[in-house]
Amino acid sequence: MASVTGITLIKKFTYRGDANEEWSNTYHFVSAPPTDDAGWAALVTELAEIEQPVLNSFTTIVRAYGYDSDDEHAASVYTKDWELDGGALTGTYSFSSGTEEMMAGDQAVLVSWRLAVKNSKGKWIYLRKYLHGGFETLGGPDSVSTAYKAALQTYADALDDGSTGLHGGLRARTRTDDVTANQVSPYTTTRTLRRRGKRPLASP
Repeated sequence: MASVTGITLIKKFTYRGDANEEWSNTYHFVSAPPTDDAGWAALVTELAEIEQPVLNSFTTIVRAYGYDSDDEHAASVYTKDWELDGGALTGTYSFSSGTEEMMAGDQAVLVSWRLAVKNSKGKWIYLRKYLHGGFETLGGPDSVSTAYKAALQTYADALDDGSTGLHGGLRARTRTDDVTANQVSPYTTTRTLRRRGKRPLASP
């Protein structure tokens, strides 16, 4: 096991009539984990603020979990519950009803970051994030709308590697290879949602 900064953000939206459907994304960062709760609070809030512009107004960020280990089953060392502390954070993407429409719950957009390393088959290794509640071109359900794709590109750049990326930029959980490029897929995809119980709170 090695020390690494990991954060999971939990989002909530209405899916098939359930207003409490949750989905998440987990990120790992180059810079070392925060050393106190104040540092964690600042970091998870900054990450949430990067996500908000690619989330619709019907989606909220409700919780964050911080990790300081690359162990696949690591316990969280920090928990932020916005619903209990000031209110959940609402998505801020503003869509145009004349040019785009919201995707179905199971639809998702794909944003990826390419690492400077290939796998045993000679193919590039990518970090991938799937985001629900996005927007597709009106009348073109296979295509991410132009405006939403631009917002996703800003999100991708904000998490990129190097001096401009949040907390040193993204990395893989168990690899330290640099990110060399990012890409927003122009097409919608699917990611099946599964109801899961809430993660346990961090130990006091």
